[in-house]
Amino acid sequence: MAAQLDRLTDPEIVAVSEEADRLIVQLQRMHIEEQNRRKGASRPEEPQALLSDPEPLKEVFE
Repeated sequence: MAAQLDRLTDPEIVAVSEEADRLIVQLQRMHIEEQNRRKGASRPEEPQALLSDPEPLKEVFE
């Protein structure tokens, strides 16, 4: 996709990259929560937002 647009700073590339980052963070949180459940730990603390303005997940490929 970036090769077709010739720039990594193209708004479409940046948008896809930001969404990928959000998905990665969500998957990491889910993994941590699953590990805590498996260890029998008490309810984990609510994770803090890693992004300054967290947005709900959007469909990347519309």
